[in-house]
Amino acid sequence: MSKIYILLAIIAIIAIAVAIWDSLSKKPEIFPYQKKKYFLTPTEKIFFEVLLQILNNQYFVFPQVHIASILEVRKGQANYMAYFNKIIRKSFDFVIFDKQNLNALLVIELDDSSHNQPKRVERDEFVNETLKVSDLNILHIKPQQNYNLEELKQSILSKLENHVIPTPDLSIKQ
Repeated sequence: MSKIYILLAIIAIIAIAVAIWDSLSKKPEIFPYQKKKYFLTPTEKIFFEVLLQILNNQYFVFPQVHIASILEVRKGQANYMAYFNKIIRKSFDFVIFDKQNLNALLVIELDDSSHNQPKRVERDEFVNETLKVSDLNILHIKPQQNYNLEELKQSILSKLENHVIPTPDLSIKQ
């Protein structure tokens, strides 16, 4: 009987030693993150300000909206996770939302020179088709130094269809 107690004591000591060794050998988790200096690129910030001016506070405009925040994979869809993974890491440059219900009304993509790269062209084709089957319009805009506000407003209005944007003061605010 005493041999069993000695054996159990040895096993307990080994288990405690392994536990202590394991806890001492674990390295502290590293968090290599920092706050970005800017949320939007300078080009996106300028366009965001133009959008706010054109929309005259009648809609919400949110920048950098993850696709999965406004689109979802249909329930019961085979390969659900594969389809979900195709949208989870992608975002839209801007989305215009109805203020009353917070419904997404229009996606706006700023198509700078990066949109000419093969991977980006493929991504844009995927996004366009995804929005088409989701019954959500998209407007592609080329970044400019000076936007024609009336022309941009009309482009947005044509995509918003039944939603009316009151006429704002279109003078550039410095």
